[in-house]
Amino acid sequence: MTRSVKDVIVIGLDGAMYYFIKRFAEEGLLPNVKKFIDDGVIAEAFPCPPTDTPTNWTTIATGASTGTHGVASFYIHIPGEPFELGQKLRSRGQLTKYCKAEYLWNLADRHGIPSLVLNYPACWPGNMRHGYVCLYTWSMPGTTPMVVSYPKEYSVTIKSQGVKLVDGERVGLQSVRPVIAFRLVFKGGLIKEPASVELYAFDPDGSGYRLAVPRDREFEVVDSGRWSDWIPITLRIAKSGVQGAGGKEVKCIFKVKHVGMVEDGLKVATSEVFTTEGWVDPSGLEEDVVKSSHYLDDELALMEPRKKVEYDIFGEEARFLVRQRLEALRIARMATYFKAKTRWRLCFLHYHIIDSVNHRFLGYLHRDFPFYDEEKAEFAWSYFEESYRILDEFIGLILKTCTSEDTLTIVVSDHAALPAWRTINIRRVFLEEGLLRYRRSSDGYLVDWSGTRAFPWVEPLAVWVNLEGRDPQGIVKQKEYEEVREQVIDVLQGLRDPETG
Repeated sequence: MTRSVKDVIVIGLDGAMYYFIKRFAEEGLLPNVKKFIDDGVIAEAFPCPPTDTPTNWTTIATGASTGTHGVASFYIHIPGEPFELGQKLRSRGQLTKYCKAEYLWNLADRHGIPSLVLNYPACWPGNMRHGYVCLYTWSMPGTTPMVVSYPKEYSVTIKSQGVKLVDGERVGLQSVRPVIAFRLVFKGGLIKEPASVELYAFDPDGSGYRLAVPRDREFEVVDSGRWSDWIPITLRIAKSGVQGAGGKEVKCIFKVKHVGMVEDGLKVATSEVFTTEGWVDPSGLEEDVVKSSHYLDDELALMEPRKKVEYDIFGEEARFLVRQRLEALRIARMATYFKAKTRWRLCFLHYHIIDSVNHRFLGYLHRDFPFYDEEKAEFAWSYFEESYRILDEFIGLILKTCTSEDTLTIVVSDHAALPAWRTINIRRVFLEEGLLRYRRSSDGYLVDWSGTRAFPWVEPLAVWVNLEGRDPQGIVKQKEYEEVREQVIDVLQGLRDPETG
């Protein structure tokens, strides 16, 4: 008897590859994936060109090909705009206003079905009446970044520069040693103007300094090894690398941790500083999302960097995996929060670990890679195994917290990857063929549009004919369009690898 489907969840795994999934599942490393294979359906998928993140997550979310939805990679060109404009605006192709097909969550919304779109590329804004879009590690143009400052650690002693020794009774702290008043200053990165919060260190009984966080007229006392409750701060933020909504004051929250005692003081760590607006659509739930998904007791063990993960993976590579495991847990928590809040029946979510690992390590698995050696290949294999284990854990978390027997669960990837170490300079080829021309300027060389017949685009790899009447500085007449197009095709098809022919 066919079981009815009450809700649908699409688990998007960026860059996950059929080969690795099959291999590691058969080796018993991916129990959750193996259950999918045994109880459901597994098949290879072929991505739409250009085979990258914005293009294919849009295809998955709409069911439309690139030619229909029009989202072609990160840097899209709108016919009629100056070519320079699109080359400056990275990631705008992920904004929903540029998509010409209907998203499945908008279709559901028209029928009153609540949806959640979580950490998903190519989704902002959602424009839903019954659902939410929640960004996380994947930022969008025009949005407020969720995180504007990352964890730091400080040593605070009675001799530290900038501290003040204050009368404990005057501030309301009983201490057998001098009370240390100090300021945590937040600056740099996405913070446009420095801002600070005053904290105190005091020793109530001679056993060592505690951390005191002012709370109205009282103090929250933080013991060694513990995190504080959330602390508010207002920051003026700068624009991010994807044209974020910068230059405005934003309410933020963060935590502090009493890391441990030092002579005449203590060590203090700060969490990330999270903004509380501008990354959920419709806005208003940002603070609740952070508080329900970050720095909860059951994740504290994951936050402590171990000396190794698996396979003797050390240092920054191990820390990356620790961060990714933590990110997976938090995405699952966010999905659970919205499930309780909105009772969503359709969910699209996205997790990026494998794409990052492909970029970093895939080449070392290929014997022709210039930097290949057996030791590096062995390490790369172990890293892929551990990364796919984390991915499998993530799937298990989602299944446990967000699904039931009536849930249709779809696990999908947007693209695979190939190692690459040789490139070709298309612009040089176009220069030699008379299709592209540059002029010297005080800043180097700029495209001379008066002598450019075809312009090679970047992300995606495409060629635009500089057409008169359409492009602001177009020179190719309408009757010459096909001739120039054929010339471009002939030039590209005539290229030969000097080593392989």
